[in-house]
Parts: sequence; structure tokens; C-alpha cells
Amino acid sequence: MLLDQAEFLRGHPIFARNPLETPSDLSLNNLSSFKESRSLSTNLKHSSRNGVGRRTIMALRESDLLLAVGSEIRITSLSDPRGLNQQQRSYKTLYTPNVEFEIRQLTVNHNGKLLAVAGSHQVAVVSLPRAGYSKLVTSQVDCRTIQVGQFHHATSSAAPVAKVEWHPWGKSACTLLVMTVDGTFREYDMSMDPEEPQQTLSFMPERSRASSFRGDSSSRDVVSFCLGNGKADWGPLTVYALTKSGDIWAMCPFMPSNAMVPSAYIHALEYFVRAKEESAAYPQAHSELDASSSRNGPSLSTLYAYQLKYVVSLSKQLPETPSTLFPSPSRSVPVTAPSIVKPRPVRQGPFLFQPAPRELDQGQGGSATDMVYITVEGTSLLHPDEDGSGERLGIFAVAFSDGKIDICLDVEKIEAMWETSRFSSADTPTNELPMVAVYETIDLGLVSMLSRLPSTQPASWLGKQQTTSRDHLELLQANHPVFVSDPIYQDTIYLYHAFGVHCLNMSCWLQPLARSLRNDVSLQVERLVNGGIGTEVTCLLDTFSQESKSSQPVASVVLPNDVYLSYSLFAIMNSLDIHILELDLRVEAESPTDNHPQPLPDVSSLPPSVLLSVPGVEAQNPSLVSLLSKESYDFPRAISMAAIDDVRKLGLPTSAKTRQEIEITPELLRQFVTTVHRFQGHIRDIHMALHGLQNRLMLQDKEFQRQQEKYVEIVKRTERLKSSENDRIKQRFEQTTSQQKRLLGRCDKLLQAFMDTSSPVLNEHEKRWFAELRRMKADVLGEGNYDSASLKARTETLSNKLEYYLPSLQELAKLEEQRREEAARNPVVLGRAQELRIMLRLGEHKKMLSDAVQSVEQLAQRMNVDLECVPNLGL
Repeated sequence: MLLDQAEFLRGHPIFARNPLETPSDLSLNNLSSFKESRSLSTNLKHSSRNGVGRRTIMALRESDLLLAVGSEIRITSLSDPRGLNQQQRSYKTLYTPNVEFEIRQLTVNHNGKLLAVAGSHQVAVVSLPRAGYSKLVTSQVDCRTIQVGQFHHATSSAAPVAKVEWHPWGKSACTLLVMTVDGTFREYDMSMDPEEPQQTLSFMPERSRASSFRGDSSSRDVVSFCLGNGKADWGPLTVYALTKSGDIWAMCPFMPSNAMVPSAYIHALEYFVRAKEESAAYPQAHSELDASSSRNGPSLSTLYAYQLKYVVSLSKQLPETPSTLFPSPSRSVPVTAPSIVKPRPVRQGPFLFQPAPRELDQGQGGSATDMVYITVEGTSLLHPDEDGSGERLGIFAVAFSDGKIDICLDVEKIEAMWETSRFSSADTPTNELPMVAVYETIDLGLVSMLSRLPSTQPASWLGKQQTTSRDHLELLQANHPVFVSDPIYQDTIYLYHAFGVHCLNMSCWLQPLARSLRNDVSLQVERLVNGGIGTEVTCLLDTFSQESKSSQPVASVVLPNDVYLSYSLFAIMNSLDIHILELDLRVEAESPTDNHPQPLPDVSSLPPSVLLSVPGVEAQNPSLVSLLSKESYDFPRAISMAAIDDVRKLGLPTSAKTRQEIEITPELLRQFVTTVHRFQGHIRDIHMALHGLQNRLMLQDKEFQRQQEKYVEIVKRTERLKSSENDRIKQRFEQTTSQQKRLLGRCDKLLQAFMDTSSPVLNEHEKRWFAELRRMKADVLGEGNYDSASLKARTETLSNKLEYYLPSLQELAKLEEQRREEAARNPVVLGRAQELRIMLRLGEHKKMLSDAVQSVEQLAQRMNVDLECVPNLGL
């Protein structure tokens, strides 16, 4: 089936590019087009395809493939690719007139009816067509489109959209979560009001005028968020946010305004909170807490009382039916977010990483780009725990732009806390930072790959210096890795970035660790943590070209989760080129060959920088080292006679090798599936072996060409050194160098003399003056890029509100003018009491308008800004 999908998608018209667009690769020549711009463009409808930020332009709805090209959304079906020739391949375009912006994110809700599309500053929801859309004659399918939060996102002063995601517990799958870069987290309910959020949380604190702290903007810019997970704790009601500096913040509790919650979770959470409240009520029962327990006991009791009040409000919403009573099987029940606790959820963090994550060698520290939270039960993935009693282990994975990935264990689960004065004392546990245990730090090798690129040496003594190997590290500034979870295996995640796709398989240590925690085997847990067993990292796709020193960024990765599609990975490039990679299912009988072979390095185009793919090469000057390794080359086993004999042994079981008619039994079907997977493994190994042989041949050819070029270069350099001009140039160069050193010495002495004669230290008045200037700059421009408390942001907000209300006021003015003309034609005499009430109401509105105009004029006078004349509304 995979071969059919690959053949079906290869050359499919859905991946046709717009002829007016010329997507470029990521290289030093066009790095500026990929860098993130700090200035917000006023044209929010059109933006460049290149740029730093999350990009997910491809999505799957069962067997339907959705692709965003610019502001256009295309859809095609993958369910029946057999029998379709190249002329019959087609796709449909979703007619969405409200989507006039460059689409950067696509996400389908859980029932497959709604599609959320997001640009840099706009969000919309598209109603997807039904399954019979492919039978329509027209090339376009009309779809209903709803703009989401235009007043909050589609303005020039609004913060860019960081991530959009559908909440899994939203009622009718209509709850859309939107996180912006300024840390504002909004919940929109498509069935209620798509313009105004139902709930709003802020992960960044408001700036205090009395505070003199000036933090880095990267610590305030949020790049991603994720939802927690769990069965009997506050995990599903927790929202985690990640900043560009790598800090993790959390808020709990958060529940959609209209949710469908499993009844078993509500019962388990109530039992969990009641047990904690009882343990906090009797601290003397735990002798190990001593005096600290008695001191923190009242604060914990108050906190658990709030939590119990929240959980009881959820339990009261459960219908009194036998199907929702404990211990009946769980089912989803409609509930609303409790409002019995009036304070807002408190912002918890930043998380404390213990021990500190390891920094990469030769790296300057990249910025965080994405995070994912996964949970694994302490049971086998092939035989899951049906009763749900397995121990769930939470894992954080944080990706950085320089190829670093931090894998952390969620050992201390977040609990619900609210903003109330009862928890503000210094002896309460709320002042303690939450902690995560860092298990390992993974290096994808991007820094070492770019830093080892050889630099171009100057052609002569006075030649111009070319690009150095250090300059190639600037390509990491345009790298934005994004995580994708595996739909089948919980312990496997994928990461796509500007240089390819990587697979992170944590089954080798995550499953044993979860089972040990479930069985409470502390010695085995310590052995696993300290044993050094790491995550299996596999490079599935490498898009970096060593010859051109450029890369084709991966724009999106999806994994099918449909019974009619095989287990594979679809990766689309920035140039809309599609790559389909086959993935292996985990079966009990392993293949005689390696099921997870390490991919060979891509040396299809080999300059001298091919040394990066040759193991064991360490030299000061890589150009003097042979491209061939010291070890002799061995032919792969996949094309040997032993591998051919292994293939011949594959076939039907001995019970079916008879002349009678073969009977279809479960045993025969399992044997057939195992044999097919083994054949696929052999075929893949043969392809990899042939690819390795071709690379070896190219490597030897390039080595021969390199040696010829070096020989010619050595001959030319020898002749140049033998010339008589060399001594004269060398003498002039030495004289110029010595003269420059003397001039630099004189310059340093003069500068030191000037500093000694003048006052190098600022006096007290100058220090106060500069401090006042910094404070005024912070008040006017704000701290960071998206400070809503600054005068500039407030002025833009007032201007946007004025533009928003001005058309409606002008329309009211026209209606009032028409009413006056009609009243003049048909005069109606009002009574004295009626006229008095009307005049009072008009006076109130006139006073409100005059106050608003006066406030705007005062604000403009404070900012020294000239205002245009306020339009006459005719009131």
C-alpha cells in the first residue's frame, strides 16, 4: 500500500507551486529573508513564505490530505490511489473568501469537521466538506469560514500568533486555543462566540511602574504551549507555556467553558484531592515532616479546601445515572468550567531544571522553539493495560534552534492554585519553584555539522577573505524545530526542522522506567536513571547540501492514522516537494536483519566538506586529509549470499505447505503480516546498500578529483613562491604591519591622556538623568516587544478602538440626519416631559463623547503628538 501512496503522490498536482512565487533554500545569501522581523508589518494579509516560526502547512483528516499554499487550501483523497493514472490525479480547492492571509498553521479538530488556519496575525476556522466532495464536477468547494478574534489578532499592534490547537475535551470539538507571543492564552468556542474569547489567561506578568527590572525580551516571548496529561491528578487541567529563553511556565486549573470530561477522571480527581486534604489535616501522622509540617499545615489545608470546592463543583454536574456512578465504565459527560472559585489561576514557574541541562560544544546557545508533553503507562504498548491502572510517567521534551533537545521527567506534578492573599506568605509552598528532572540532553549534530564546514582560503597574500566556517552557524537563526507525536506509539516523537527530520525513540529506557515505578522498585529505577541508557535518535531525512552549503527547510510533517493508509511519514519541503518515508511496526518476531538501520550519510554531492560524513577525521586543516577512511571498505550484508538465503527461507508455515486448499486462520494471517514486514525490511536494506555503494563510488571519484586539484594548486603555489616579486611584497607587508602597530600604540596613549584629563566617572546628577531617561523610554516604548502597558501600545489600542467604532457612529449620524429630515417633513409635537427626558439623555451622551475626546487630546499632548481634526459626527 505504501508503494501505491508514494507513486500516487509523486508528481501530484496538489503540490504544484505558484509560478509567481520563487521559494528559496536556506543559505547565507538569503538568510535575511528567513530571519524573524521585529517590526510588525501593516499589511497583515500578505507575508513572505520564508521566515522564522512554527509552520504546519499540511494536515490529514482520516484519508484526506490538506495542504496550504499561500492563502489557498487544497484537499485530495488518499484512500483509493490504485488504478488512477497520472491524468486522473486531481484535487479540490476550498473556497474561503475570508482567508486572505498567508497560512502558516493548519490543525484539524478531533471529529474532522473543522479546520483551524492561522497566519502571523490572523486566525480563522473553516468548515470542511463531507466525504463526497471528490465527486463534484467543479474544482472549488464552497466552505463556510469564520474569522476568530479579529479585534485581538488582526491589528498592527497585536502580538503575533505563536500556536493554535484544538482542546481534546471541548464540547462538540469546538474549543480552539490560541497562544500569542506576548503570553496571552485565549479560549474561543466556535459554537458560542468566535469573536470574543470565553477565557483569557496571561503567562507574562504585567509591568510594574515601581519596578526597575529590565529583563531580556526572550524571557517574555512565548513560542509554544502544550496541555498536560494524567488520570487521577491535575495534569489534564494544566497548561504549559514555553518562552524563547527556554523557561517553562504553568497554569492550573484550566478547563474549557463547555467541556466533555470523562466521568472516571472526575471521580479519581475528587478522591485524589480528598486524600491530600486528609493528609494535610493531620500532619502529626507523618513524623518525617516535624515542625515544618505543622507550620505549612494551615496553608496546605486552605489550598486543598479551594481545590475540593472546585472538584465538588464538577462532581455536582455529573448526571445521577448508573452509567456515571463509580466504579462504572467511564464515559464523557458535558460539564461547564466551575466559577465557584473567584480568583484567577496563579502563574507557576519558571520550572527549575535539576540537574542543569548540558550546553552544546561550540554552540552559542540557541533559542527554544517547541515543547511536547507525553505520558507512558508502565505496560507494554502491544498489550496495553485495559483496566487503566498503569502508572503514568510524564515526559517533557524541549527543542532548541541549535539542535539541542532536553528530555525531562515530570516528577512533581503541578497542582491547582489561585491568586489569593492567603497563599502569599513566605512560608507557603507556592513560593517554591516547580522542578523537573533532566534525564538527558540530545545533540542532533547541527552545530558540529555547520562548524566543520571548511572555509574558502584567500587566493593570494592580499586576497579578500571569504566565508569562514563560523559564519555558517548563523543558519541556525532561521531554524525552528517542531515536534510531532506518533499516533501509535506513545514513546516515539518526531522533530522536523530546517535541516531534515529526526526520530526520537525512547522505548529502550522509558518503558522499563515506567514499569519499575509502577512496581515500586527503587533500586531498579536508580539503576535505569544512572545507567546512561539514552534515547535512540535516527535521522530520517537530511535536506542539507554539502556542495551548495544550503538546505531545504521542512515545512510540515504528518503521520497517517487511518486503517486504509500504511504506517508512514509524509514530509513536505519549503519548495512543496513531498517525501514519503516508510516506518516499521513493532512485531514480536524480529527480522533477521536490522529493523532500524542507521541511514548512510548523503554524499551525492561532495565538495571538500564531505569530511563531515567521514568518521574519525580530526585535523587542523581538513583539506589535507583524505576523504576515504583508514579502514577498508566492506560490502553490505544485504547484498551478500547470506542475506539471499534468509530471503529464501521466508514463506508459508509448515502447516500450510500442502497440496490442499489453504485455510485462512488467525495464525496464517499473523504469519503473513510478519513475512510481509520481513520482506519490506529486506527491500529497504537492499536499497540502503545500493545507496551506500553509489556513495562510495562518488566518494572515490571526488577523492581522485580532489588530489588532482591539490596537485595543480601545489605546482602554482611553488612557482609563485619562487618568483622574485615574493620577497619585495613580503618586505612591504612587514613594514606596513610594524607601522600599523606604532600608530595603534600612539592612539592608545592619546586616548588614555584624554580620559585622564576629563572626568571619566559620571556625577550623581548625570546618573539620575540617564536613569530618568531609561524610565521614560520604558514608559513610552515598553519593556520587550509586546508591552501592553506602554504609552505607545495604549495609543495604538485607542486608535484601533476609534477606527472600530467610527463607522458605526457615522452610520448612526446618517440615521439621525434621516430622522431629522423625516421629522422636518412630518413634524411631531412632543410633550414637555418627553422633550426633557430626551434632552437629558442627549446631554449624557454628549458629555461621554467630550470626555473621550479630552482624554485622547491629553494623551497626545503628553506624548507630544499632533492630532488631526476629529471628524464631525453631526451629533
